[in-house]
Amino acid sequence: MKRKVSLIVLVVLALSVCFGVLVACQGLDDYAITELTKKVEEQISNAQGKTSYVLSDVVSFEDVDGNEISCNIKWEADNGVTITNGSVTVPSGVTSYILTAKLVDEKGNEIKTVSKAVSVNGGNQGGNQGGNEGGNQGGDTQKTSLEQIKENAVSAPAAGTDYVMVMWQGSANKVLYATGVMDGKFLATTESKDQAATVTIETTTGGFYIALTAKGGSKQYITLVDDTNGATNIKTKITLTASGSTVYSVANDNILMGAFDNGKFMLSTHGTYETISSNSDHYLNDSKGEYAVDISQFVARLIPANVTIGSGGNQGGNQGGNQGGTETPAPDGTLIGTISLEKVAPTSNNGTEQKTYTLNGLTVINDKAESTDTMNIADPVSARFYRGSTMTFQSTQAFKKIVINADDYSSGKYTTGFNGMTVTGATITVNGATTTIVLDAASTSFISGNLLSQMRIKSIDFYA
Repeated sequence: MKRKVSLIVLVVLALSVCFGVLVACQGLDDYAITELTKKVEEQISNAQGKTSYVLSDVVSFEDVDGNEISCNIKWEADNGVTITNGSVTVPSGVTSYILTAKLVDEKGNEIKTVSKAVSVNGGNQGGNQGGNEGGNQGGDTQKTSLEQIKENAVSAPAAGTDYVMVMWQGSANKVLYATGVMDGKFLATTESKDQAATVTIETTTGGFYIALTAKGGSKQYITLVDDTNGATNIKTKITLTASGSTVYSVANDNILMGAFDNGKFMLSTHGTYETISSNSDHYLNDSKGEYAVDISQFVARLIPANVTIGSGGNQGGNQGGNQGGTETPAPDGTLIGTISLEKVAPTSNNGTEQKTYTLNGLTVINDKAESTDTMNIADPVSARFYRGSTMTFQSTQAFKKIVINADDYSSGKYTTGFNGMTVTGATITVNGATTTIVLDAASTSFISGNLLSQMRIKSIDFYA
């Protein structure tokens, strides 16, 4: 009798878990569907210009409460393009096709369909035009957008002075301005400074109030309210109110901090989100205790309204190239091969950290890995490359380009290791979870600089 009861309990628990996942996928609100759609569109964007690549059959994001929301994807393509277990092959001679993603629940019911054209060739115009525009625009300063923002950020804002609120979104490679309107419980942003809200402050005891005046709108104050909803730690969300009540100060690195219930909350975002939320100052450091600002936690700052942030130097050129090349990127060249770090165990472990991966004449050396990272093929996970690690790429055939496909874990914090990195003899471009390294001359070996933050890498493509 006891065994029967135990079996019944186990069955009930199993059904409840499955039902929970099913309900989560079926009961999505508009915001969740929008965020999942963005993740789908990122995969389609990364497919541009490629003749072979791998698609994920699951898409997910982390909501403001820290819950992971995910759905399955069914992929389809026309024009003879084949998709087998997520691996996509484009036949020779095909220059464009339609890639379709269907968000489905656990029963296969469709929630939303996203279809976009993918171009295989004809990308030079878009990529070069974007790259030249970004590089030329920032050529006068030779400083990155982030450097310009930090250089002009205000540490002691004054009443009676107009500012704009600006944020460098490193994962998306964008400069974003607060618009003065809400997007759900977040502040909406724009890439156009012309559409940015005018920001003023009013001094008060202990700091100042922050007011936004949207284009054609009235003055409203950024106010923090409780959004804990039973969570262990206090959480807040942003509202816009007719009068000021949340007292702000400027912390180290010119970060805007709002006071709420004996806690400090910064105006920032993470992952690939392009809205501004209020996040505890606990997130100034990542899970390993490393400073996360401008690496995985992207903060809002105030700069004078008359300051314009250009694209700036190398970063400007890369950003322009990415934006232009997203729609019509340059061809990838000839794919030599791919190392899938989710499915290849290290061929050697030197000491407790360094890992070497070798497959079909390709080798990747991770100089600073996790000592317990055994890469169990039966339970594949993305390989960890810690901050400060160098990456060595080797091939028996000379290669000209490397494409690193990171896993953003729905947060984007493991994709930014190459942001701002410069290496002699190569050009590095970061576009979301994809990092592209183009060598000045073909070689059988290349060593990166030290990673600026931890990365989780799914696969690495070598191109001739």
